[in-house]
Amino acid sequence: MKHVKTALPICLFACGNQAKDPYTLAGVHALQKLLKQYHGIKVGIRWIYQCLRDLTKAGIITRIKRYTNGKEGYIRQLSGSTKLTVKGLSGLVGMRVKGAFKAMKAKIDYNRRKYEMPETKVEYIKKLNEKMDRDEKRRLEDLAEMGIKPFPA
Repeated sequence: MKHVKTALPICLFACGNQAKDPYTLAGVHALQKLLKQYHGIKVGIRWIYQCLRDLTKAGIITRIKRYTNGKEGYIRQLSGSTKLTVKGLSGLVGMRVKGAFKAMKAKIDYNRRKYEMPETKVEYIKKLNEKMDRDEKRRLEDLAEMGIKPFPA
C-alpha cells in the first residue's frame, strides 16, 4: 500500500496522451485494474480515493468536475477528469518515466504563453500615470506624506 501514491501518477500519465492532452478520464476502477496489472498492487477503491485526495492536497494532480445540460433542462454530472501539474510532472521526471520530460516542457511553455504580460511593468505604469488626473495625483501624494498614524487611546 505504500507504493500506491507513487504508482498513481504514473498510471494517470500513461492513461492520458502525455504532451498532447494532459487530461485523463480514467476512473478509480480503471486505476485499480492498472495498479494490479502493471504494478502488482492490489488495493481497494476507498484507498485510491484517499490517495487521489492526498495527491490533490500536495499539488501533484488537479481534479476537474464536468457537467452537461440535459435535454429536459436538468444538469447531468459527467465523469471527472484528472490532470498532472508541473510539480507532478517534475516528480515523474525524477522517477525517469518515459515521455515525462517532454510533457513537462510542453506544460511549462503553455503556462508561459497563457500568463504572458503584453507589456512591461514600466510601460504599464506610464500609461496609468498619463490617465491619472493632477488632482488625483496630488491627493495620493498628500496621503503618502501623512503616513499611517495610530488612533488615540
